[in-house]
Amino acid sequence: MKAVEGDVQNATGSEQIEVFISYSRDDLAFVDRLQQALDARGVRATVDREDIAKSEDWWMRIRQLIAQADTIVFVLSPSSLRSKVCQQEVDYAVGLNKRFIPVVVADLDDTPVPEALARLNYIFFTANPDVGASGNFDEAVGHLSHALETDIGWIRRHTLYGERAGEWDRAGRNASRLLRGGNIDEAEAWRDQRPHKAPEMTDVQLAYIAESRKAATRRQRWWIGGSVAVAIITSALAVFAFLQQQAAVASQERTVRVLASSDFQQGVQAIEIPETTPEGLAFLARSVRGGQDPRALTRLWTMIQQRSFWIPERGESIPVSPPRPGGAEGLAAQSVHGAPPKVPEDIARRFARHTVDGTEQETKFIAISGDGSRVLTIIGDVAFEGTDVKARVWQADGRPVTGWFEPVYKGQSYVFRLTGVLSHDGRFLALEVIGQREPAFLEFWDLEKNTRFEETVEVTGLQPLFQNSWFTYIGFIDKPHGDDGALATLLTASRNGDVLTHYIHDGYITTGGRARHREVVSYAAIDDEREWLMSGGEDGTVNIASSLDADRPVGTPLKLATRITRIARDGANGLVVDTAGGIRTHYRLLQPMRVTFPATNQIEAEADCIMWPEFIGNEARQSVAEFAPQSGVRLSYASPRSFQVLVNGETHQSPVLDVNLELVCLDRAGARIALTTEDFVTQVWTIDFARRVGLPLDEKLYFGSGPTPEDTRSVAISADGSRVLVRSFFWNPPNVAYWWFNLWDTGTALPLFDRKLSIDWTGDTVPVDAVFDTSEAFVTFTGETETDRRALLEQIQIAPPEGVGDWLPDFAEALGGIAFDDNGLPAQLPADERAARLDAGLERLRQHAAP
Repeated sequence: MKAVEGDVQNATGSEQIEVFISYSRDDLAFVDRLQQALDARGVRATVDREDIAKSEDWWMRIRQLIAQADTIVFVLSPSSLRSKVCQQEVDYAVGLNKRFIPVVVADLDDTPVPEALARLNYIFFTANPDVGASGNFDEAVGHLSHALETDIGWIRRHTLYGERAGEWDRAGRNASRLLRGGNIDEAEAWRDQRPHKAPEMTDVQLAYIAESRKAATRRQRWWIGGSVAVAIITSALAVFAFLQQQAAVASQERTVRVLASSDFQQGVQAIEIPETTPEGLAFLARSVRGGQDPRALTRLWTMIQQRSFWIPERGESIPVSPPRPGGAEGLAAQSVHGAPPKVPEDIARRFARHTVDGTEQETKFIAISGDGSRVLTIIGDVAFEGTDVKARVWQADGRPVTGWFEPVYKGQSYVFRLTGVLSHDGRFLALEVIGQREPAFLEFWDLEKNTRFEETVEVTGLQPLFQNSWFTYIGFIDKPHGDDGALATLLTASRNGDVLTHYIHDGYITTGGRARHREVVSYAAIDDEREWLMSGGEDGTVNIASSLDADRPVGTPLKLATRITRIARDGANGLVVDTAGGIRTHYRLLQPMRVTFPATNQIEAEADCIMWPEFIGNEARQSVAEFAPQSGVRLSYASPRSFQVLVNGETHQSPVLDVNLELVCLDRAGARIALTTEDFVTQVWTIDFARRVGLPLDEKLYFGSGPTPEDTRSVAISADGSRVLVRSFFWNPPNVAYWWFNLWDTGTALPLFDRKLSIDWTGDTVPVDAVFDTSEAFVTFTGETETDRRALLEQIQIAPPEGVGDWLPDFAEALGGIAFDDNGLPAQLPADERAARLDAGLERLRQHAAP
């Protein structure tokens, strides 16, 4: 309760007035000016500048800003009064009984005004003789500032008690969140001294204060009665203390297990995101080291077998000359194929000005193809010159290739700027279209055919899209590569963090590799072999990905101290990275470890499953379906979402599921049964349905880009029910089959290895099935060969060998370069310590790896 007391005391201090401005995007220029003016007067005005599709997260943030504001300043204009979002903000603020101050910035043209605003006095920023408003901006700001300061002490308490009451209400009106002591007296005084024009108190605020007083009264009565029992309680404390000491030991052990489980869950979630993999490794390491969590140890061990890691070469960090200020260190100059071709001076002079529709205009942007044959020019400036932005392509000698044209723009404002690049031979044009306060996109032209592509490429990234999101680099690769039939390859990077390769075909565009950053990209390149997409961020992150396939990383991301200025491939598995701090580091790629499958182990039989649609589709509703004869378990149809189990002469009814069944599988002992629905959710139950084992497993959460499964084909359950192996399938006509394999921990519904994909081009020898081995120490992947229908092709060891837990946590932290410090915060490992751990861990790996 101390935090509450402190906040109440601060409410009457000298904090800034908190204001939320509700407005239409059409009035943003006025709002920008108003915000600056209020800030100069000591008023903190919050403005939402999101210009994207409104999401749930966005609305939650808006509600929080409104709740924290002392006053809502509503910018009245025809646009805001027609805005559904503005009306939504008003309705929410009215529900909190927030104070409104409407400000008029344009003639309202008899547009209806919400009742909550219509009954209030307006502050006019336009001339209005009827109310004595001159239209002077500074004068109107003065009136607004005075209005904001009126009754501000009471208004601040309204905001504070509104937040506290809201937290209490959302927590189920938990008594621990109520006011105590003198704070109750202050709240009651505030309630009883409401100024005449102040907003009403909400029902939740009034209930919050009343319940705080009732709880204080109950506590007082309890203490009076409790004093009589003190003597009796004291005599029992000696016995109780002994019992508590024993319980404390057990409680400490439980706490360690809970913390280890929490670290395991956070670690698994973090390693699913490439850029947070180092932190995920640190969480898993702490889970193993601190709580001996076997699931965390398994997850680390399977990662070593499935992923590759970039590790620094010992002693290879050397100083290099940092990029010169103003030099060619910008992103555009960093492609391994060089900066966009420099336009020769004579070409620039030839195309410096143009006469269009009888008006002479200067060229705003010019670019030239790599072979020097064609030139792109752009004219126009809507904002400052009132001329439309247009583009035209020419032969270098001045002969036109196209006429003047405008891009296909479907935004809500106007085209603010155009830029573009030509392919090396001048055949293709990628035109960047930037709308006023809108994200950019690329429009493509085949200049040989003088046709525009239907597809466009938009700015994407992990950062939210915002106004004026644009590309930081657009460049054609001088030679096509990768995708069969591609006529040109384009490399793009955006302010929002995505780096992509795009393949230009005859009439259409496809996307190849992708690397993602959470900050602005500072470097992007494709290696000479055309295999790696290499990118670095302003925050020091380095991502290496396949230049051909989206979301196929090469090694885990790196995190360096400063901005990345250069990345180069060094041989088959080497990398050189330069940073703005003037440091060059060499890395090598640690490939996944291969383990040997013991000759004494055996592969389990295929999972015992019944495809539910096939069962009920064969007019089997009046019959039963049998699992393997030795199991003695049969199913009887009840509905598309339920069934009955017949076993040992007893009948057990399954739960009625929310979605139609897809698959029913039985474990080897006939003790547990797995139910998978059409939405790819699997539940494991005891055979009598008395208890569900663990949590539902939702495979959809791990669907990636590209093809996704059409159904689930098998579910294998471990002997103790703690692990489930799910196999999914997709058929891509005429001859491609996709198989996915997931290993799940049922207790947390989290994966224990990376989701594995196998692609079968009819006749290939690839894994098409996966089961546990008889010892359940391995997941075995089988496929058909010329001599064996279920030949062992791959394996992942899921039971780490004895002693691995002693050294693997240190090695995992060294791979990521991060460990938790004494305060529980992630910190970079010192270089020497990291190198020593890597050396020791690599030596241990060699002892366990297959020859």
